Amino acid sequence: MSIKQRNPQNVKTITDAVVYISYADDPKVSKNGVLDHTWMTLGILKDDQEIDLNRAMEIQETKGLGMGTVAVTGKPGSVVLKVLVLEENEAVQSVLWPDRTKGSTPSKRIDGAEILLHSAVLARPFVAVEYEFNDGSHRILASRTRTAAKGENLSKGQEASGTEIEINVLPDTFKAVFEKLDFVPDEKQEIIDLERFTNTLPQAKKLVKLPAGATGGTWNLRINYNETKDLAHDANADKVKEALREIAGGEEATVSGSATAGFTVEAFEGILAAVSHLEGATGQITVEDAP
Repeated sequence: MSIKQRNPQNVKTITDAVVYISYADDPKVSKNGVLDHTWMTLGILKDDQEIDLNRAMEIQETKGLGMGTVAVTGKPGSVVLKVLVLEENEAVQSVLWPDRTKGSTPSKRIDGAEILLHSAVLARPFVAVEYEFNDGSHRILASRTRTAAKGENLSKGQEASGTEIEINVLPDTFKAVFEKLDFVPDEKQEIIDLERFTNTLPQAKKLVKLPAGATGGTWNLRINYNETKDLAHDANADKVKEALREIAGGEEATVSGSATAGFTVEAFEGILAAVSHLEGATGQITVEDAP
């Protein structure tokens, strides 16, 4: 029995795929798989579908009398990519309605309004298909020339059934249709920064104004749920700073100003509020953004 070179690692299925289009004159893709800013994604593809890419080949047979087929000639046919796209974004709209205008009369123009033309014009973008395989590797197929793209089904319903985009890939002068790149993404491309969690909260700047006419009593400042010790009605900036630095969120607080002009509080973390137990004053303590 001969040795058969079979390798299960060569059996690959895709776990994700993205189709990009670009209307630039010369769009580029770097050697590590990064597409330049001119590429737009067609968006989310429908689950459980194949990336339907077909390369047709016509076979012409020559038959000899009494011999049957004596020669076979191949003739390249169409290379067609079909995808079912769920999103309705600008890239998809550019394929569905490639011929459109915003009008030419300034007095009649309305922002966001367009005239969609049903003409013979086809969208002519470059196309790139990126596959992610089950082993973590990626492959990009990028067209050598502009393609001819169309989308015919404009129906909408309660279920997002998707829009089928059909792209005819055309050869260049060398009969080439795609450039293929296999790569493993650089880990740096996979970094996602935290958006909700942070080491420190943004430090605000607030102006605390005490009501005029206070003759006695006390008042407090509060950061989130942490309240300072009682402050006298005539406490100065140093006393306010000392009280703030004793509670969580105010450890690095700075305070300037006075009871009459108002205290400017900076470098604290959290929500600043005030509690009044002042005597002789009818108004409330206000906390507002400092200029």
